[in-house]
Amino acid sequence: MNLNSSEPQAMAQHPLKLAHLVAMNSPFQAFYRIWIEKKEQLFRVCKASGAGGKIWHQKAWELESLEKAEEVFIKRLRSKTNQERCSRRKYRLRCLLPPIES
Repeated sequence: MNLNSSEPQAMAQHPLKLAHLVAMNSPFQAFYRIWIEKKEQLFRVCKASGAGGKIWHQKAWELESLEKAEEVFIKRLRSKTNQERCSRRKYRLRCLLPPIES
């Protein structure tokens, strides 16, 4: 597993999973987008965040299996949408494709 940061080039045309979050009380309309894509033999969990329609930060984590990529995806999604988190920025899920199976 390589959790070192790398810059995603752009969001994949057909991500395997995608979530779009919005900070509801953000004066600059902060957002956080996270997705899973397949790149050669690896799976990448990528994120792009910013505000005002501009991306300020991008990061990607490469993992050897879809299962591990989904674990990272769900962990970050839960962290960002936790209304008890320390950050002033409280995100709400706006879009999740495809839906997470229970």
